[in-house]
Amino acid sequence: MRHSPAGPRNPKSTSGRYLPDILVHCSGGVPVTWSRAHWLVGLLTLLIFPLTGQYMRHIVAQRVASLLILVAPFFLIAAFFIDPARGLNSSTGFRLGMYSFWIAGILLAIVNRPRRERTPQ
Repeated sequence: MRHSPAGPRNPKSTSGRYLPDILVHCSGGVPVTWSRAHWLVGLLTLLIFPLTGQYMRHIVAQRVASLLILVAPFFLIAAFFIDPARGLNSSTGFRLGMYSFWIAGILLAIVNRPRRERTPQ
């Protein structure tokens, strides 16, 4: 093993490259190779990825519901001025406004539904 001016070098990985000092003994004295470090980071990423997807689904549903709630009053205001001339036949603006509120309500009910608490076994 060659030595540098700073001291002995780290163990080589299978590719022949040296590892950073922080990775050499992080597993209880067992040298960590690049392939093992790559495998561990990949495994952690695979474990965390579904959690980020659940979080994003929650956020996206709330944003869509908020957008629908912000847009619906404009449809209803337009329908307020258009519908009196139509009699009992409601306008498309009224239907769009009401459907927007309905869809937003359904989205928010699904996203914020109460979860059952799991009892420890």
